[in-house]
Amino acid sequence: MSLRNFIKKKSYIDLDYVYSTLSDSNGENPLNYKYLIKNPMDVFIVATEANNAKAIYFNKNDMKQDDYTILKASSAIPLVCNPYYINDKTYFDGGISDPIPFQKAFELGCDKLVVILTKPKNYIRNPRQDIRIARLISKTYPNTAKKLAKRAYLYNKQLSILKKLEEENKIIIISPNDTAGVKTLTKNTNSLKTLYLKGYNDGKKVNNFLNM
Repeated sequence: MSLRNFIKKKSYIDLDYVYSTLSDSNGENPLNYKYLIKNPMDVFIVATEANNAKAIYFNKNDMKQDDYTILKASSAIPLVCNPYYINDKTYFDGGISDPIPFQKAFELGCDKLVVILTKPKNYIRNPRQDIRIARLISKTYPNTAKKLAKRAYLYNKQLSILKKLEEENKIIIISPNDTAGVKTLTKNTNSLKTLYLKGYNDGKKVNNFLNM
């Protein structure tokens, strides 16, 4: 994550480094791909198809050993990152088209959900930054730009629904009481560790919820 990456690769965040150099079988932190595939649990990853701005839900079978393009696509923030190509189609961050994809989980048959948020439950997303980025990509990806400009509205609406579902004990929301100063592009390791520990401790609530 650097200006050097942006100059060399036109991408401020080097997702190839994260999901290839580090995560490949010979990387520093390799993904245990064989275990992932053998495990009976389903895994779904959402990305936004750049041309029509629709949410596309990939699963673990769309990955191959040392080819984790769907993870890169799902994390590719417009303007900050280059989009990724999968089967001749272009994809961006899934958060554009489905910021909190809980409805998909219900459609797949789940009856109790653990929803993990990176922002506090009382956080209201401001559309200003999204609109700014949307304007800059509107000529190249007009549909994605329109969806991005409305992301704050969709996020806030989804969060409102989630709070009601939590009151009905259908879901549990795991979210920090504050973000410890962490933003999307934060590099401060102390702040990141603080937020990580918040999540770790909050995660202890999950067992009680699932066993209710």
